[in-house]
Amino acid sequence: MSPLPTPACCGTSKAAQLLQLSVGTIQSLVDKQVLEAWFTQGGHRRISLESILQYQAQQQKLPALSRIMDNRLRVMVV
Repeated sequence: MSPLPTPACCGTSKAAQLLQLSVGTIQSLVDKQVLEAWFTQGGHRRISLESILQYQAQQQKLPALSRIMDNRLRVMVV
């Protein structure tokens, strides 16, 4: 039996960084169900990256997620 796929998600700190908002604002957006999120067994919020992208589009934010993903370390093996 194969495990269920884990949805692309992040915590409140990473979401705050991506959206250039405070952690408290992210928590409020989750509580108001503006961002799609769920709680872990430990009580931590996990926010869907897709909902972050949708929120960015609605708010016309800079594509921070794309910028951060593009700035990852790249290694070329020859």
